[in-house]
Amino acid sequence: MPTLKSILNKQYILASASPRRAGLLKQLGFKFVSVESKADEMEIPDNDPVHSVRHNSVLKSRTVASLFKKEIV
Repeated sequence: MPTLKSILNKQYILASASPRRAGLLKQLGFKFVSVESKADEMEIPDNDPVHSVRHNSVLKSRTVASLFKKEIV
């Protein structure tokens, strides 16, 4: 089982340019680089905001992950 130290010592990629998200990760002690996704956000026709947010977050993280094959996004 991974230890907290081993988790915090890894390098992560934050697929977001959000200063708030970056600040939260810094407060928790994570080492990361922020990479803004160029993916176009979509509004889901069913008008479910939770579904839209989930869909767009997966889209953005997959777009950034395609650029960083060995890192944790």
